[in-house]
Amino acid sequence: FEDLVPALRASSLAVLERAGFARSTPVQAATVPLLCSHKDVSVEACTGSGKTLAFVLPMIEILARAKRELKRYQVGAVIVSPTRELAKQIHEVAAPFVRTLGKERSETNEGEGDLAMLLVGGTDVAKDVATFAATSPLVLIATPGRLWDVMQRSKELDGKKCELLILDEADRLLGMGFMATLNNIISRLPKQRRTGLFSATQTEEVAELARAGLRNPVRVTVRDALNSAAKAAGEKAGKLPTQLQLLYRICSVDSKLWHFVNFIKEHRECKVIVYFLTCACVDFYESALKELLPESTAIALHGKMKQSARESALGKFTEQKSGILMCTDIAARGLDIPGVDWIVQFDPPQDPAAFVHRVGRTARMGRDGSALVFLSPNSEASYVDFLRIRGVEIKPAPGTREGAAHVHAVLRKASEKKREIMEKGVRAYVSFIRGYKEHHCRFIFRFKELEYGALAMSMGLLRLPKMKEIRKAPKKFMECFVESSVHADSVAFEDKAREKQRQRTLKEQEEAAEAQRLLDADKPKPKKEKVKEEKRQTAFKRRKEESRADIEEMEDDYRALKKLKKGKMTEEEFDLEIGFDEV
Repeated sequence: FEDLVPALRASSLAVLERAGFARSTPVQAATVPLLCSHKDVSVEACTGSGKTLAFVLPMIEILARAKRELKRYQVGAVIVSPTRELAKQIHEVAAPFVRTLGKERSETNEGEGDLAMLLVGGTDVAKDVATFAATSPLVLIATPGRLWDVMQRSKELDGKKCELLILDEADRLLGMGFMATLNNIISRLPKQRRTGLFSATQTEEVAELARAGLRNPVRVTVRDALNSAAKAAGEKAGKLPTQLQLLYRICSVDSKLWHFVNFIKEHRECKVIVYFLTCACVDFYESALKELLPESTAIALHGKMKQSARESALGKFTEQKSGILMCTDIAARGLDIPGVDWIVQFDPPQDPAAFVHRVGRTARMGRDGSALVFLSPNSEASYVDFLRIRGVEIKPAPGTREGAAHVHAVLRKASEKKREIMEKGVRAYVSFIRGYKEHHCRFIFRFKELEYGALAMSMGLLRLPKMKEIRKAPKKFMECFVESSVHADSVAFEDKAREKQRQRTLKEQEEAAEAQRLLDADKPKPKKEKVKEEKRQTAFKRRKEESRADIEEMEDDYRALKKLKKGKMTEEEFDLEIGFDEV
C-alpha cells in the first residue's frame, strides 16, 4: 500500500495496518491509482479479491482533498449496493477510514456527527431523514430504494457537490430492476464526478450503463494466474479463484434432502452456507433439518424476515466457527463471511450469473474452499455442460448411493402432528414450483418435466395443494405421491394460543357457510336453461389449444420480467402479475 501512486494518507495506512492488511491485492493496486487520478472505472474481478477496499481507499483520498469545500448537508460520496447486508458490510469496512477525515469541513458545517451514514430498508425512513439533518454525513452507503426515498423526503440533502459515485455489484443492481431508481439518483448528482462500477461479472446492462454514465472509463479486469494463462491460450477464462473446488451430485428430487442430511453429518465441524430457491423453502428446510438432525444448529436468512432478525442471523453466523446458514440469494453477493468451508446449492439459482456469486462466498483472499450443487438426473444434468461453456469447470462428487424412505417417513409423521411444519411444507412446495417456472435457463430446468409427486413426498405433504400447474401435469409425474390418511384440518398447532385462534376462525367460517346455505335454500331456484352441448374437441385440437395457452402464459411472464428489469413495474406488481400472490 505504501508503494501506490499517488500515495495514500498516513492515517489510511495506519488503519490498514491495524486491520492486518499488509499488501494490496491486484484489483486494489490497479483501481486505487485510477480513481485517485480522476478516472472513471468499470471493474471486473473474481469473488473475494478485495473490491471493497479498492473503492473505499480512493474515496477517502478524494474526500480528504474536497471536504473543506463541502458545506453542511453537502454529500461528498455515494455508495450503492443491491442488498441491506452488503451495504452494512461496506459501512463497517469504510467507517474506520471515514473517521480519519475528522471535522475539517468548512466553518459553516457545524454540529456534524458520524461522517458515514447507512441507509437501508427495514427501518423508519422518517428517522433516517431526521438523522441526516442532525449529523450531516460526508458519505452515504445505501440500497437504491431507501436512498431515493431519503433524497425525495429530505429538504437538506444536497448531492450537487458529490465527488464520487460507486455502484457495487452493478450487474445485480440492474438485474433486480433498479435501473429507473438509479437514473433518478444519478439525476440528483453532478455530471462532473467520478464513477466506479464493481462486480464479479460484467453483463450487457452493465456495459450499457458504463457507456452511458461513465466519462472515458478505464476497464479493469483482474484474474488469477491460471485463468490469465487460459485466456492467453485462447481458452475460456474462469471468473472464480483456482483454489475453489467445484463439485456436483446427480440425485433424484425425492432423495436430495437425504443427500443433504448425510452431507451435514459428514461435515459437522465445517462452516456451511446452503442456498435455496425461495424464502418459504428456507423456512421449511430449516424446520425439516431440526426434525431429521435435532442436534444441528441451522440459521435462516431471507428477504421476508424483519431487518433486525436478518442482522441478528448474519451476525450470529459470522461469529461462529462452525454451523449452517440456510438462505436465498440475498446472501449471494459481496458478503465477506470469514471461515466459510463449504457452499451447498440445494437448488440451482434462477439466474445462472448468481452461480458464480454464490460459490464466491468461500475460497476468498487466497484461502481454500469447496462448493457442491445438487442436480436432478433429467435435463438438469446438462447444467454441468452449460457451466463449462461459461468457463466454470465442475467435477462429479464421490458417492452415488440413494436412500430417502426414512426421510419421507419422518417428515410425513411431523406434518401429521405439527401444523407449523405442515403449513411450511405446503408454502415451500407452492413457491418452489412457481419459482422453478421462472428459471432463466428453461431449456435445462424444464418446468413440464418436474416430478411433482416425488417433490411432494420429499416434503412430507399430506395431500397435493390445488394449483393450476399441478392440474396440467402429466400423470406419470404424480403417480408416486400417496395421500396421508390424516385430514389437514385435524392437525393442530403446538402453540396453544395459535390453535385456539385457529379453532375460533374455523367455527366462524362454518357458521358463515351454514348461514349462506340457509339463505340460498330460501331463494327460489332459477329455471335451468337448456344449453346446447358443445362438440367435443379431438385430442389433437386439445393439445394444440393447451400448447397455445402455455405459450401465451410464458410470453406474458416474459413481458412482465422485462418491465421489472426496466423499472416500469415494482416487485409487488411483478409478483401479482405472475401469480405469486396466490401462495
